[in-house]
Amino acid sequence: MSDLEDINYRKMMGEYILYYKDKIIGGVYDDRLLIKQTDKAKEMIRDVVYELPYTKKKNKN
Repeated sequence: MSDLEDINYRKMMGEYILYYKDKIIGGVYDDRLLIKQTDKAKEMIRDVVYELPYTKKKNKN
């Protein structure tokens, strides 16, 4: 991805956050590419399947 203009990524807690022009656009979580839900993304991607990055709840002790 380093050859793509204005797109960057940052490794965070074993996953990757994706940025376009310094704004979060999605990430790679558990080997899944998830795109941030925006009006433009909905316009460009048909038959969207919505998923959360993580489904497990944290235990508060």
